[in-house]
Amino acid sequence: MSQRYKVILAALFVVVVVTGLILNGHSILRSVTAAESSTVSAQNQLKQKLLEKKQLLEQVVNEQKIAIEMGRGSQRSLKEAQEAVFRVDIELCDTKEDRVEIYNKIIQFYAEREKGLESRVKAGRAPRAGLREATIDRLDVEIEMLKDQLK
Repeated sequence: MSQRYKVILAALFVVVVVTGLILNGHSILRSVTAAESSTVSAQNQLKQKLLEKKQLLEQVVNEQKIAIEMGRGSQRSLKEAQEAVFRVDIELCDTKEDRVEIYNKIIQFYAEREKGLESRVKAGRAPRAGLREATIDRLDVEIEMLKDQLK
C-alpha cells in the first residue's frame, strides 16, 4: 500500500470515529434532556397533588373548627388536621428559609395550644398529661426544625 493511501485511510477512519462520537453524543444529550423533562413533569405533578391534598386538609380543619364551636368536635382532631396542613406546606417549600417559616408557624400553633392547656390544667379542667403531650409536640417540631437547618 502506498503511503498516500494509508494517510487517506487513516483520515477516513478518524472522520468515521469522530462522526460516530458526535452522533452518539447527541443521542446522549437527547436522553439527558428527556430525563430532565420527565423529572420536571414529575415535580409538577407532585406539586399539584400536594396542593390538592392541602386544599382538602384545610377543609377538614375548617370542619373541625365548626364542629368544636358546636360542641361536637375534638381538639385532637383539629390538631392533627392542622399539623397535616403544615406538613404539606413544608413539602411545598423550595428553600430552608421557607421551611423555617412553616416550622415557626407550627411551633406557634403548639405554643398557643400549650398555653391554653396550661390554664385549663391550673383550673382543674384538663389533665396534666394533655399539657405534657402539647409540650412534647412543640419540642418535636423545634427539634425537627433544628435538624433541618443542620442539613
